[in-house]
Amino acid sequence: MIRKRLNNKGSEELGRLRLRSETNEDLLVVSTLCQDAVVRNSDIVWLPKRRRFSLLLSRYKWECSTSKISEIQDCYRINSVLSFENVLRVQSKLINQKEGNQIQALLNLQYQNDSSDNHVIQLIFSGGGTISLEVECIDSMLSDISEAFQSVSRLMPSHDGTNFE
Repeated sequence: MIRKRLNNKGSEELGRLRLRSETNEDLLVVSTLCQDAVVRNSDIVWLPKRRRFSLLLSRYKWECSTSKISEIQDCYRINSVLSFENVLRVQSKLINQKEGNQIQALLNLQYQNDSSDNHVIQLIFSGGGTISLEVECIDSMLSDISEAFQSVSRLMPSHDGTNFE
């Protein structure tokens, strides 16, 4: 359940999320909440000695939206950190870390476990970019770190062929 509270001006504030993922089902929930998040290449960090991979995201607050476009009055985003623990190896495709100001749009998180006990979490971005994390197990955290703010475009993210009504 999403909590709403009144701020000191008497208007509603949208609650912050802090979700841990330890199973594929948990990761699917986080994937849904992170769909259409935007991240700057310079805000993608792997710390190999700590075996931690993190992204600073501006995610759309899907949990506060209605499913009918005709009922949407305000579209909100929130700054969040998505981190993964126990990361053994990271590979990327079509994401150039040297282009720090380039913006990526996160579409999906996928978990794969093959018969040789390899665990891989794939972060799939628009434009065909991917980041593959080889992990010991699923151990991630999605934490909102700011107050919600109105989306600059004031539009709900959409994809070709998507009908929300």
